Amino acid sequence: MKRKIFIPTALGIFFMSLISCKKEQILTEKSEDNLTDTASVEHLAIDTATSAIEWKGFKVFKTDNMSHFGTLKFLEGEIKFKDNKVKGGVFSANMKTLKNTDLITDEEGKAQLEAHLKSDDFFAVEKFSTATYEITKLTPTEGGDYNTILEGKMTIKGITKPVSLKANIIINESSVSIYSEPTEINRKDFGVSFQSPAKDQIIKDVMEIQIAIKAPKK
Repeated sequence: MKRKIFIPTALGIFFMSLISCKKEQILTEKSEDNLTDTASVEHLAIDTATSAIEWKGFKVFKTDNMSHFGTLKFLEGEIKFKDNKVKGGVFSANMKTLKNTDLITDEEGKAQLEAHLKSDDFFAVEKFSTATYEITKLTPTEGGDYNTILEGKMTIKGITKPVSLKANIIINESSVSIYSEPTEINRKDFGVSFQSPAKDQIIKDVMEIQIAIKAPKK
């Protein structure tokens, strides 16, 4: 089943601008494994003010499918850049910045949900304050909204698993941007196994993440 793009926050403006100009420059001419020759590689620091992760979680309450969504900010990150191509990258998210964005009119419910997600029941952010994604391989694709498949290693709660992302990579004179497709991951793969004790409520194991990264050129 084809996934739908979800854009619940103002980052959607950034996302859509990337799609509209995705043909500006394709990432690579062939599959790129992680660099072995590091000579002349630029390490472009990401702009943490304009880069973020969108997340979406799902639950079934009685017979109704429901969802919550929100954002995570990056603590730091870099894109490896050489010969006007992205060669890799590593990005660290600050789990303590986890925010809900769909309960805007319910301040109490919003605060309770954020506190629960940050607790040991879910992401245990006091113990595991960062989550990371390292790109280990890039393969160009044609057609659709995304021009690259990223292969990499995602670490959440100290557990590392391989995660592939379809992404649109845009290179222009001033910056390099990476915008991923909404991608399903299984929270239980990363030790997030809490389930609601309520008989008529189920928290789904699958959640979605979508990454938007921008790094100014030096």
